[in-house]
Amino acid sequence: MLRVATGSPVVDVFADGSGVQAVGVADVQVPTQPDGDIWLHFASIQSTQSRYVSARDILQGKVDADRIRNKLVLVGLTGSGLTDMRTTPLGELVPGIEIQAQVIETIFEGSFLRRPIWLKWAESAFIMVLGLLMIWYVPRTDSRLTAFMRAVPKGSAILGILLNLLILSSGLLFFRYLGLLVDAASIFIILSAVMGCFFSTALLHDDVHSKLEAAHAQVREDDGDRTAGPEVA
Repeated sequence: MLRVATGSPVVDVFADGSGVQAVGVADVQVPTQPDGDIWLHFASIQSTQSRYVSARDILQGKVDADRIRNKLVLVGLTGSGLTDMRTTPLGELVPGIEIQAQVIETIFEGSFLRRPIWLKWAESAFIMVLGLLMIWYVPRTDSRLTAFMRAVPKGSAILGILLNLLILSSGLLFFRYLGLLVDAASIFIILSAVMGCFFSTALLHDDVHSKLEAAHAQVREDDGDRTAGPEVA
């Protein structure tokens, strides 16, 4: 549709060794995934209802011509019971033509969502570096973090929650302002497992320490009883 509307003779495909990078029509270039897919920033069906026009109303002359003049118009069937209904990531059941309209809208607005190859490597590198740093630094007896975790009974849980909130917030910011789809869920799960190991170790350490203190107290009490000796009337 865009090719015909712009009078372009071809649809350009830009690819390299890793796959398709973008497709273009005229001066519009759309970034894609390596398999040619594009990610849509879906709008709620409630916010797009105003652009629907009944074909019957158009045929009967009830629609102002200015409403569709110089616009791209998609003709399709809508309604329950039709097979061309799709579920979006927002959990809404919408006509297939609505998704096509949102694709065109995304191209015109340039609000593309992307998950490039380098982002996956960046996520893996971030997990490896941060995980190894935690494994190296946290167990050190002279580290402030270790002192905090020992001083505060739930220090590991607090640090884990704060770290994961920071990661999830960063993912939302990347999505909101850069259109990048960061797999924050995987980072959350892996780093939570690492923090959970430290948390379990801290709990085990506290439990052993408590048992040792109880045993020492019992020994001191027994020694005190033996030192006192029997009383003589």
